[in-house]
Amino acid sequence: MHAWKWLSPKKVEGEIDVVIGRLIEAVQVIHDSEEIRVSLVLDGRGESITVERPSKVLTFSLLYTPDGMTADDLIEQMVGQSETPENFLVVTQDNQERLTVESSGGVTMSPKELDRWIKRCRIKQSERVNKISNQVEKEWGNRIDL
Repeated sequence: MHAWKWLSPKKVEGEIDVVIGRLIEAVQVIHDSEEIRVSLVLDGRGESITVERPSKVLTFSLLYTPDGMTADDLIEQMVGQSETPENFLVVTQDNQERLTVESSGGVTMSPKELDRWIKRCRIKQSERVNKISNQVEKEWGNRIDL
């Protein structure tokens, strides 16, 4: 979150929920366009790991670590304990976190790479919508006599 200036908590005067909402909105297009599971792991909110589903689908989740555990700690546990760590793509600009994830078999991406992926997915999504719209127009046309 801290890598993108437009997401910076300082820009929204510390309103972390607004920042999280912006992040959800940004990566939702990847979930929808690529049809893959997306989990955002965020630092501490309570006594245990909390899972929220902002879009009400099981494949898009927010995970909050318990107090005293960082998001990096949880990510490292998830990747390290997984039977398929190669299915984890972790976005980070932290070189130590990148090395830890990759040494456990996970894949990493920089925030800049994620930003480019988001942009490609937005284009792909727009093209899909335009194609469907054109098909509907072709099939149905303007059937109302004016």
